[in-house]
Amino acid sequence: GMMALGGRGKYRLVASVLLMALLIGPVIRGLNVTWLAPSGAIPDPLSLPPWWLAKEIVCRFLIEFDALAFGCLSAVVLARRRETLERIFHARTWLIVLVAAALIAIPQILTRLLLDQTITLQLGNSMQALGFSILLLHSVLMPEWSFYRLLNWPFVRWIGVLSYSLYIWQQLFWGAPGIPGLKHIWWLGLWAIPLFTVAAASYYGLERPLLKLRSRYRKI
Repeated sequence: GMMALGGRGKYRLVASVLLMALLIGPVIRGLNVTWLAPSGAIPDPLSLPPWWLAKEIVCRFLIEFDALAFGCLSAVVLARRRETLERIFHARTWLIVLVAAALIAIPQILTRLLLDQTITLQLGNSMQALGFSILLLHSVLMPEWSFYRLLNWPFVRWIGVLSYSLYIWQQLFWGAPGIPGLKHIWWLGLWAIPLFTVAAASYYGLERPLLKLRSRYRKI
C-alpha cells in the first residue's frame, strides 16, 4: 500500500495515476457517445428528476476531469523538480509564455472558425489546461516577471485567498433575483457584492478556523 512506499515512490505513483488521467480524458471525449454529451445549461434543479442531475454531473466530470489532473500534476512537478523548472523558465521565458498562450488560444480560434473539430472537441480542453498550467507554474516561479506583478497586488491576493469560497458559492448568484428592475443591472457587477460578502463570511467564519484546527491536529 501507500504506507509501504517511500517518498519518491509515492510521488511516482501519484504522477503515474495523473498521467493516465491525462491520456484517458481525450479518449473519452473522442468516443462521442450520446449519453456522455451533457445537455447544455442545467435548468431549474427542483424541476428535474434526480437521475437527470446525476447523469449530468457524471457526464461533465468524465468530459472535463483531466483538467484537474493537469493542476495536480503541476503541483507534483513543482514539488519534485522546482530547480529544473526555474532553470528552464528563466532561460526560455518568452518562448514558454508564447507556447502556453498558443495552447490556450488555438482551440478557441478553431471553434470560432468552425474548423478542425477533432482538435476542439477531443484535445481542446487538454491543450487549454496544459497552457494554463504552464502559465501558473511560470507565475509561481517568476512572480516579478511582466504582468505577473499584478497578481501580487493586495486586492488580487485577497481574491486568491477567497478563491475556494468564491468557487463554492458562485453558483447561488448565477441567476438574477426576481426583483423588478434589478435583472438588467445584475450582470453589470451587482452580483459581485453578495458573492464576495458570502465568500468572505465563509472563509473567515468557516474555512480559516477549520484550517487552523487541521494544523493543530497535524502537530499532535
